Amino acid sequence: MKAVVVGATGAVGSQLVEQLLQSNAWAVVATVGRRPVEVPATLQGKLQQTVINMDNLEVEGAPAFAGASTAFCTLGTQRGVAGSAEAFRKVDLVYVEQAAKAAKAAGVQHFSLVTAQTANSKQWANDMLPFHPLLYIKTKGQAEDAVRAQSFPRVTIFRPGLLLKAKNATVMEKVIGAVLTGIHVKDVARCMRLDAEATGSSGKIITMAEMLKTVQAAKSSEAQLTQ
Repeated sequence: MKAVVVGATGAVGSQLVEQLLQSNAWAVVATVGRRPVEVPATLQGKLQQTVINMDNLEVEGAPAFAGASTAFCTLGTQRGVAGSAEAFRKVDLVYVEQAAKAAKAAGVQHFSLVTAQTANSKQWANDMLPFHPLLYIKTKGQAEDAVRAQSFPRVTIFRPGLLLKAKNATVMEKVIGAVLTGIHVKDVARCMRLDAEATGSSGKIITMAEMLKTVQAAKSSEAQLTQ
């Protein structure tokens, strides 16, 4: 199979690319983004990278989606990084919608998307900074709606809660992670990969609880194989 990953340099996306490259299920792993993702030299054999202007993703990224069976979208940013509410929406909604349209035009059968545990397009929100948590919830829900609107034969939406990172975690993220239950970005990636390698129905939403169960089951199975 061929996979396309949009958002491959992010916390979840980089883990996903590495896992796809290590899996025998995938013959080609393509990335689409503003810069290439760094992977070990031993994994570069089946990697194809397309560097584009993200504002023109639907056009410039189109060739990368040709022949793909699954398009993975792990795009996401923070308002502080993006710089404004408008810039945040561009990454978390506009680019996601463009990726979905490019995948649909290429005939991709399965679209796999990461949003958030609280995603809800009907949530009231505005652009004022104090209300950003509400804008985040609404935007993530709108991204889900934008993907569903393309009517892919199969859609899987992953809604993780607190994301735990091995690298580049902020002090606040480490503090929160020590108190609240979270899921590691590599485990979100694992769930996405396992789902794409299996069969499933369209419109499936994978909750945080379901992801944690999947990860535990996968780890138990791997432990048995090594015994």
